[in-house]
Amino acid sequence: MNSNASPVRAVRSTRVAHASDPLWPELETARLLARVARTRAPLLKKALLDTICLKLRVQMQLDEEILCPALMRNAGRKRGALADEARQREYLRRLVGEVEGGEPDAEFDADVELLGAELRRRIALRHARIANLGSSRGDLRALGARLASRRQELLASVDRFGGWD
Repeated sequence: MNSNASPVRAVRSTRVAHASDPLWPELETARLLARVARTRAPLLKKALLDTICLKLRVQMQLDEEILCPALMRNAGRKRGALADEARQREYLRRLVGEVEGGEPDAEFDADVELLGAELRRRIALRHARIANLGSSRGDLRALGARLASRRQELLASVDRFGGWD
């Protein structure tokens, strides 16, 4: 990085690159959460949070079906970290349930803050785990393609049936 380049610009360009990568859907969700924090209208806030919860539910299912098995194959001695991932996913699932069932108020806003903090932590953790996969760039692209394809299937099934079971 040259001395004239801004560190903020470098971070933003990294975010833009990752947002278009199917391995990094949480970045889009994190941006939506930031928008929720700026929103004062309760109905808009609830609509945004419904979208966020749907995206997180889809991502958790993708984690269980595709990403975690890929990480397990490459984990070797680090399987304890993947058990932690399952516990953290359950925690996220509980937070999503609390946000989905809530109405905008002070307690709801606290749950949204917890959800945002957990999401930021997951993004950092996901980045580290994928970086440690040791797979070739082609393997990561193939994994990303599988995730994107399955994500489209899951989102289409939600559209067809009108909700998440």
